Amino acid sequence: MMKWLKRIVIGLLIVLIPLAIVLFFIAGSLFDVTRNPERIKNDKQIEAQFKDRIKEKYGIKLGTNTKTEHFSHYTIVEEFGYDLIFSAKKEDFDLYIPKGSSIELITPRTGNEFHAKFLCDGEELEIDDQGIRKQVCDLISHPYQLPVAIHRVRSDWAVFVVFFPETNLVWIKEFEG
Repeated sequence: MMKWLKRIVIGLLIVLIPLAIVLFFIAGSLFDVTRNPERIKNDKQIEAQFKDRIKEKYGIKLGTNTKTEHFSHYTIVEEFGYDLIFSAKKEDFDLYIPKGSSIELITPRTGNEFHAKFLCDGEELEIDDQGIRKQVCDLISHPYQLPVAIHRVRSDWAVFVVFFPETNLVWIKEFEG
């Protein structure tokens, strides 16, 4: 009877020790991803994929008259964000409204309602053009009313299209988190 019990214990140890080692490394990688989020700026391939994505998923059609001023993408574990800022003609603004959405005049309540902090001074994804960076980042410290179209995918996932009519800029922000 004791030999039988020893065999079961040894068999369990042979199975459980490698499993514990694998789980330890998986947990370690997840922790490392949390500490080191992925941040990508001005990557043309990811930008093209994002443009295709917003066209297919949200019906946002970028015209040929658009000039990208800034593009960035970040991931932190399962959370993600995309920022596309481009120059466009005012008469094309209707092309950038997500399907099922409309433009409303909105003043950010929290100062960072549009999740602009990753785009401001000292951040890895900061906007290179100082004038555009000031315009976007001023929304944090000095919010003001802007035309915005919002499409909510879920309570924690949304697409904001922020229009800056005075400078013909459009900022498309998709984020989850």
